[in-house]
Amino acid sequence: MLEAMTRIYVRDPEREDNLVPGVVSETLGQKVMVRFLQPVSFRPGVETVVFFHNQNNCFTSVPCQMQRMFSSGQYPTGALVLSGEAEVAENRSSFRVDIHDKSLTAMVNDEEQGEVVNISCGGIGLLLDSEEHKLEKWLNITLQYDCGEHAGRMQVRSMFRDKDGRFRYGLRADPDEADLVSQLTRITQDIQNIKARRSSRIGVNNKAASTGAEDESEAQTATEQADANSSEQQAPTSPDGTQRRHQRNPWPGMAKVYIREDNNLRVLSVDTDDLSCGGISFTSPQYIYEGSEVLFEKPITGGFFRVMIAIRNVRVTKGGAHRVGAQFLGAPLQPGKMPEAFADIADAA
Repeated sequence: MLEAMTRIYVRDPEREDNLVPGVVSETLGQKVMVRFLQPVSFRPGVETVVFFHNQNNCFTSVPCQMQRMFSSGQYPTGALVLSGEAEVAENRSSFRVDIHDKSLTAMVNDEEQGEVVNISCGGIGLLLDSEEHKLEKWLNITLQYDCGEHAGRMQVRSMFRDKDGRFRYGLRADPDEADLVSQLTRITQDIQNIKARRSSRIGVNNKAASTGAEDESEAQTATEQADANSSEQQAPTSPDGTQRRHQRNPWPGMAKVYIREDNNLRVLSVDTDDLSCGGISFTSPQYIYEGSEVLFEKPITGGFFRVMIAIRNVRVTKGGAHRVGAQFLGAPLQPGKMPEAFADIADAA
């Protein structure tokens, strides 16, 4: 399942919105030796999740336990023990999306209100004050989202007490509850798309055109407010010390870059670093010529985030990889649309 040299991401148990990149150095049965690509210190015995691409290039998640850390520093090493079955999903469709704004809540057995902290197409993570719900127990859950309610059965698959004293439950939906599973999928896609728009601010200026003239003033107000907030902050700086025009937001994950060279198509798997309304940065194993116009593609729930980009700067990191800064060439492509030069890409959706 996991082989040496596989690039992985380990969910940080202390900060679940943080995925720590690493490379598998050796596998011994269920034990996996990992070289992490950033400073980190995991406590032995802590439960977490490993994400990676399988041989069919599908996103995969596996629950695991941190056995021990062998070293620290810039590239620490450690041992993980896989503790469950792999869960495979095209385009991250069954991976958890973290929720921090309390936009989704749940009622348990029509008597106890809880806060949903993450969601996937198969279930939810739920914060409750009570400890009474045991593993494998079936609960009647009513999700409350976007002025609507969606009810069905879910089973308790995990439970632990968090640092605030509340109890965090992992619930899996009954696969026979087709309507509930459908609603979980819809809500997951909706929340991830909202998070992507918030991170990039792409499309804010086009809101009036897409929603009608009646929303034009609202869109203009949103844009002006965002610009005002940005101007109040100190302008971020790039590695060479110059000021950046846009605030960058972390956006870790895996993506592909398609490079057309004469009649050949070069495809690179890259690690995304951050995103702004003007561009993106990522780490590439190979050099890409500055000035190149290439196609960037990152899986998101329900499809792909595709956009044409222009390579603006490339620098070599200490590990020999290439840190690439790129500028967006227009808005993201609509589903199913491809630039003429890349129309032959087989996985176009």
